[in-house]
Amino acid sequence: MERRETGGGELLKAVSRSFYLSLRVLPGPMREPLSLGYLLARASDTLADSAGVAVEQREEFLAEFGEVVAGRFPAGDFQARLVREFVPQQRDAAEARLLGGIATLLGWLARQPEEIAGAIREVLATIVAGQRWDLEFFTGEVVRVADVAALEKYTYQVAGCVGEFWTRVGFLTLGGKFARIGEPELVRLGVSYGCGLQLVNILRDVGRDRQLGRCYLPVEDVNDPDELQRVRSHWVKQARLRLADGVAYAGQVRSRRVRTATVLPALLGVKTLDRLELAGASELAAGVKIARVEVYASLWEAMIFRAAE
Repeated sequence: MERRETGGGELLKAVSRSFYLSLRVLPGPMREPLSLGYLLARASDTLADSAGVAVEQREEFLAEFGEVVAGRFPAGDFQARLVREFVPQQRDAAEARLLGGIATLLGWLARQPEEIAGAIREVLATIVAGQRWDLEFFTGEVVRVADVAALEKYTYQVAGCVGEFWTRVGFLTLGGKFARIGEPELVRLGVSYGCGLQLVNILRDVGRDRQLGRCYLPVEDVNDPDELQRVRSHWVKQARLRLADGVAYAGQVRSRRVRTATVLPALLGVKTLDRLELAGASELAAGVKIARVEVYASLWEAMIFRAAE
């Protein structure tokens, strides 16, 4: 018989290029809440990034989505309006399906244990706050973040908080079997790791983002290629340091399956940074991507990654 994936597995595979590989190797108690959290975050990301939809409409639906997840707005009313007004404007069939199934995801959230549901709602509130800032700040002309503090805040809101969430779910579901060090230190590493992964995304997409009228790096003049290159080089180094925190995090995880899932994004991030440092101007403008064969090679590396001694 054909094997059927449960817990949103087919949808996860459709909307995630590589993170799906991490989620699918997790043990069941962690996989379900983390998969649900990812799908809800992916839905909010689709609401924020749908280029064919007016910014004002994206802002409205994103704010409403945050209220729905928090339980302060009727899910049925939101879903009906979403399907009527927003889903038909989607260019990607998987993303349209994801938005069309938000009511199902919210039902799944309602069935979670109280502490797990609270953790999911908390991380979604932080992510949505970062996405709303993004929509409100980048209004048309090429705009840059004000300073390092603004960049740090943004990377925490959209990714660093996920490292915190991953840690919280790990301890809630696996208890003392999750890690060999305490939650506070692991949270510190996890937040740094998540921020590093977002830095990789930012560095990878600098060229395309500038074409869209935004720059997430704190430069004085976004049209000065020499300054942009200097700033980019600095943040590549910072991203490497934070990915190293991710490797350190994974080294403290007890379960081999969780360790594999945890270290895989760091390995892919390092490969992306390596490509960035070797890429020419045209590749940087288009955005660097890791080939599928490299993704699976990294999965093998993650599977044989050993815990810290």
